[in-house]
Amino acid sequence: MKSGIRTVFKVAAVAFSCIWTPAAFAETEMTKTTLYADHPVFLDSTLGILLGLPDFGLGVGLTPEYSVGVRVNYVDLSSLSDRNASYYGAQFNTTWFKHGLTNDSLYLKPFLGYQRLTIGSSDKRVSERYVNIMTLGGIVGYQWLWESGFNIRLGAGAQYYSANASVSIQEDDNRAERVTSSGGILPSFDLTFGMMI
Repeated sequence: MKSGIRTVFKVAAVAFSCIWTPAAFAETEMTKTTLYADHPVFLDSTLGILLGLPDFGLGVGLTPEYSVGVRVNYVDLSSLSDRNASYYGAQFNTTWFKHGLTNDSLYLKPFLGYQRLTIGSSDKRVSERYVNIMTLGGIVGYQWLWESGFNIRLGAGAQYYSANASVSIQEDDNRAERVTSSGGILPSFDLTFGMMI
C-alpha cells in the first residue's frame, strides 16, 4: 500500500513539474515582453558622448518586431584649429527584431544618412569649404535588453557613400567654385547603449 501511495505521489510530482515549468517560463517571458507599452520608445547614444561628441538616437516601436528611428549629432571643431569648423549629421532608420524589440534579439537595420562638414577660411579670397555626404546602408547586430529597460546594441554592416566638396575662390573680379566628388563602399558599425521607456 505504501509503495502504491509513493508511486502516486511521484507521478503527481512529475506531472506538476511538467505543467508548472513551461507555465512559469511563459509567465517570465510574458512579463518581459509586456513590461513596456505597445509602442515603446528607445533613447540611446554611442560611446562618442563620453568623449564630448554629442550623438543621440530616438526610436519608436510600430509593431512588436519593427521600429523606426532618427539619430542626430553635432560637433564644434573650432577648438581643433584656428578656423571655424563644425560637423552635423542625421540618420533615419528602420529596425527589424527577429525575437521582438522588447527581447534580447538579432536585428537588421537599414538606414539613410546625411552629414555636413563646414570649414572656415582665414584667406579672404576663399569662402567656407563644405563637404556633404549621403549614406545608404544596413547593419546586422544583436540587442541585449535588461528588465530595467537598459539595452546595448552591437552590430556591423556596410554602407555606400556619395560625397561632394565645394569651395569658392575669389580671383581678381571673378569668383570660381570648385567641386570635387567621390563615392564608394565603407564598413558600418553600430555600438549604442540606451533605455527603453
